[in-house]
Amino acid sequence: MIKKYTTIFISLCILTCFSCSMDTLQKGFLKNPSNQIKPIPENYEFEVDLLTANQSLSNTNVTLNWVNPKDGNFEKIIILRNLTNYPKSVLDQSSDLIFSGLSETFIDNELTQNISYYYKIFVKSKDNRYSKGLNISKKIIPIGNIDYTYNKNIENLTIIQNPDTNSLSLNWINPIDANFDKVVILRKIDSFPSGVADAFSQLVYSGTSQSFIDYNLTVGKKYCYIIVAKSIDNKYSSGVYQAKEIIPSSSIYNSNINSFSIVSGEPNTTAILNWQNPTDADFNSVTIMRKQNSFPSGITDQSADLVYTGNLQTITDYDVTINNKYFYAIYTKNKNNLYSTGVYQTYEVLDSNNVYDENASNVTITQSPGTTNIQLDWTNTTDTDFSKVVILRKEANFPSGVLDSTATIVYTGTGTTFTDKALTVGTKYCYIVYSKNKSNLYSTGIYQAIDVIDVSSIYSKNASNVTITQSTSNTNIQLNWTNTTDTDFSKVVILRKETNFPSGVLDSTATIVYTGTGTTFTDMALTAGTKYCYVIYSKNISSLYSTGVYQAINVIDVSSIYSENVSNVTITQSTSNTNIQLDWTNTTDTDFSKVVILRKEANFPSGVLDSTATIVYTGTGTTFTDMALTVGTKYCYIIYSKNKSNLYSTGIYQAIDVIDVSSIYSKNASNVTIIQSPGNTNIQLDWTNTTDTDFSKVVILRKEANFPSGVLDSTATIVYTGTGITFTDTALTVGTKYCYIIYSKNISNLFSTGIYVSEKIVSVGDVLYENDVTDFITLEGRNNREINISWINPIDSNLVSVKLLKSTTNFPTGYNDGAATELYVGTNESFVDSNLLPDTTYYYGIYTLNNNGFYSYGQKSFRNIPAETGSTDVNVRKRSFFLIGGSSSYPANPYTNFVADVDMYDPLTNTLYSNVATLPTPRAFCDVASVKGKIYIFGGYSAVGTITNVVDILDAETLVWTTGLNMPVLRAGLRTVTWKDKIYTIGGTSTAISGGALIDGRRYDPILDTWLADTNNIFKDILTARTFAGVTINNGTIFYFGGTNTAGTAIPAGAGYGYSYNILTNTETAAPSYSTALTGRTSISYHKFLDDGKEINYVFHVGGGTAGAISTAIPHANLTYATNVVNVMELPSYGGVPNWVVIAGDGASLNTNRVYASGESYGDYIYIFGGVNGSALTSIEKFNVNDGDFTSAWQSSGFLATARYGFGITKVNY
Repeated sequence: MIKKYTTIFISLCILTCFSCSMDTLQKGFLKNPSNQIKPIPENYEFEVDLLTANQSLSNTNVTLNWVNPKDGNFEKIIILRNLTNYPKSVLDQSSDLIFSGLSETFIDNELTQNISYYYKIFVKSKDNRYSKGLNISKKIIPIGNIDYTYNKNIENLTIIQNPDTNSLSLNWINPIDANFDKVVILRKIDSFPSGVADAFSQLVYSGTSQSFIDYNLTVGKKYCYIIVAKSIDNKYSSGVYQAKEIIPSSSIYNSNINSFSIVSGEPNTTAILNWQNPTDADFNSVTIMRKQNSFPSGITDQSADLVYTGNLQTITDYDVTINNKYFYAIYTKNKNNLYSTGVYQTYEVLDSNNVYDENASNVTITQSPGTTNIQLDWTNTTDTDFSKVVILRKEANFPSGVLDSTATIVYTGTGTTFTDKALTVGTKYCYIVYSKNKSNLYSTGIYQAIDVIDVSSIYSKNASNVTITQSTSNTNIQLNWTNTTDTDFSKVVILRKETNFPSGVLDSTATIVYTGTGTTFTDMALTAGTKYCYVIYSKNISSLYSTGVYQAINVIDVSSIYSENVSNVTITQSTSNTNIQLDWTNTTDTDFSKVVILRKEANFPSGVLDSTATIVYTGTGTTFTDMALTVGTKYCYIIYSKNKSNLYSTGIYQAIDVIDVSSIYSKNASNVTIIQSPGNTNIQLDWTNTTDTDFSKVVILRKEANFPSGVLDSTATIVYTGTGITFTDTALTVGTKYCYIIYSKNISNLFSTGIYVSEKIVSVGDVLYENDVTDFITLEGRNNREINISWINPIDSNLVSVKLLKSTTNFPTGYNDGAATELYVGTNESFVDSNLLPDTTYYYGIYTLNNNGFYSYGQKSFRNIPAETGSTDVNVRKRSFFLIGGSSSYPANPYTNFVADVDMYDPLTNTLYSNVATLPTPRAFCDVASVKGKIYIFGGYSAVGTITNVVDILDAETLVWTTGLNMPVLRAGLRTVTWKDKIYTIGGTSTAISGGALIDGRRYDPILDTWLADTNNIFKDILTARTFAGVTINNGTIFYFGGTNTAGTAIPAGAGYGYSYNILTNTETAAPSYSTALTGRTSISYHKFLDDGKEINYVFHVGGGTAGAISTAIPHANLTYATNVVNVMELPSYGGVPNWVVIAGDGASLNTNRVYASGESYGDYIYIFGGVNGSALTSIEKFNVNDGDFTSAWQSSGFLATARYGFGITKVNY
């Protein structure tokens, strides 16, 4: 009862306050003492925003909501109400003053049914000025029983906190229903409204929009919403419920992903999610959550499924089923473990029978230079069931599907281009291009997005004459283009993606395959059956990029390519009309069937199947005239050869701009001849000039391999200008084809169509042998003083020999270049060029000779010998492996040929640097370790029968030697590992490596230069004596396997073969064994964090020797006993038992058997160096771990400068 009276008392006070306020307005500043109205300034320029008036669904109250002005001069809000008309001004005495204050909401209570109420809301400034006011009215409807039988709810509700304010953005999709009237949103704190008639909830929105922002919320409060759809006949839906707690804005990560799309995978019961991660330096990872029926409410939604955590930009969700709709949210996390508000997308898994399986192809998206327009181009399917294309657009993220009512349909039709005009700078526009068939089924769609940028931020000069072709002998793709001649041009940047074009120059999912100023690029070793999409951007010196030129190609199996193209192709415009004439020479191959010519405007056809191109010629002729073309249009042709098996060649590309015939000089030169001058590599051209009185001069352009595209071709060389009738082009290159166009120019500066001639330079004085060697390759040899040269001789009974020439200045000009050095004559297919000079480039030419005494044009290759290591950058030394010690002699006395040279191998560039330093105490069967930039060398044999305990120390940055405290004991055949800046030695011998293995273990502190006394038992001895064991360390646990026992034989497999020793607990446990007894193996540790956060640890045990000791000074080193076996142990990340992993395929075996080798890891690769298998080895092999997919083969990675085995290797640890 007290509470009721208190409520009544407060209500009376409020009414009294309003009465007093109105009285003050009327008696105070609304009337002056003389009872005359005193004008009040209504020139305050700010009004409230987002004004709404909504009746409660449970009573006759009206809630007014608005947003106050963000102005420092703002003082308060005043609301007047009238029953007949809107209040005329703040002075209107016929109106009631119902509110004066700073709030942004007001409830007008206990109003009368069927009465209309008229409100005006004014804004008052601190300097006593008023706004003109905003009007709003509400008619009070009778309250009765509410019908909840409307069966259409809103969909795709998301509630996101705006990062910089305490407000929530609600977004949804309204029902697509003719009976739909509006949406009603109610809100409560901590619990959901019971329905639209819940008198304890607040009505925050009523209308037909699909978004609403709820402002001025309180941090720490949980806001619970119900969104109800209402029909025209006053029925309500059951509603959609969602809640969100307001957290401090400082707890929100402000960088979301973008370009979120979901498409069907193969099979269609998979969903492929694609997105772009933030480029923010604080970005750490993404978390993807999924629900059915509604979106996840946030990162802590326990009812949602966790799909993925990591930093990839694409995943495949396999846990989806047909005819179900899935709601995904992608949240980003920063390095401080703060999460973003998330980006949301739905995906419905459709039965493949309900999807049209023909998408558009060759979709490109570009911003038009000088405008904010976006142009999309595509190729429609040629399927007879095709009906039309439908394009949808959204800002920031892709539409959720073809029925997304929040997206805009920007195009419907059968065309192949669309321009979206007058878009907003700084906005990202996301398009989906759907194909629709005659049964009204839609395809999965092609996704393209672009950021509209200020036109002043676009470089207006693109590359031109872009062509893309596949090699006829492999899966390489060659792009050719002409750079702009603009003086502001800086470079070309080429991006590549599979299946679809990059979305822009900043597309982080694309690969940058080329950067430079060249005009050609070869993309090598691509995958047959894959479509590669390239964009070629021009960049200026102000770092602005052009819109780019788009080219795509499907890489096909080379067995599906006809290897014979036409040759001598020319393209000219008639001097009297707009006809274009193409001429060519067909191949003489007996399998040749016909020529097919395709044409497009502006750009080249994408291939022989390009449905947007026109087939203008099919036949076996050698000329074609394309007639009645349009002035000002660029026509692009590809001339394909086709064989009798219906395979096509890669094609020859030619383009021409059709010009007004009044701009063409009709008089060409005549009687043109071209010959190579006898006795040299010069070319002589002769011609007869026209006798036309308007003639001014001749201009000759030259290109290699192909003809210039026209007189303005900036990639061609102008070799002659004048009125003469002969010209000699000197000092040309043997084997190169030179293509010339001879233009006549008149006194009005018009050019003729030109005369085309070409000539290939042949060796002086000889008719050439047509069959050259193939696969002419020069590779780095076993050290930086050798080059390995290989080739494949032609299969021809007329072949007599090959001749190999070398030069250090330029390529040999031919087989008889007297300035070149002759290296080899014979029929072998390889040669090693040795004793070479550092920092020198060597140029090679190889020529075949037939039994008629004729030589071929020849093949060329070159290789650079790097500079001496002394000039190597310190950063290179920091990342390199250091190879120290060992012997180079076997089976001769191995103790007389110790390798004193310290070599260095850079795994980043696969470069070996020899003799970077000289080991002060040469030794074999030593071991090395690195701590804080220094390399420590322990033990080994230093002479016959002499084992050393000397510790040499090399500073990797300065290459300066010092010595450490000698080992307390003599040791050879030991192994070392490092952990927490301490070095641990395991096993070894103090007598002979053919026996005398020890259990002794020692610990060395390199910082203090002290050895831990063995009596402390802090680092205990190993359980079984051994030398040459395979040893590694992981998280404080040392693993050791195999080796040689006290009898000098390999430790048998099985119990006692391997152990793990925990340094922290000073305990040892038996470890799993592999099946073969091996010793002298190479242990290589590999550790990596994968993109999904998983940590992998492997130790590779490679090579080694079998059986017992043999009667040599070095047991197991004979070829009979050395193996190429590879075993892999997976080590647990945090405790647990290690296990051996089965390697299937080529990775299970080295290319070369070896024992007493050494190895290291870098990046995705492990490396093994040297060793012995009956003789000392120089070869280096590497293996791609490929995140645990051990299916690749071991690869050659060069050679050591000096054969060695029994040496140590380490990377530099800091």
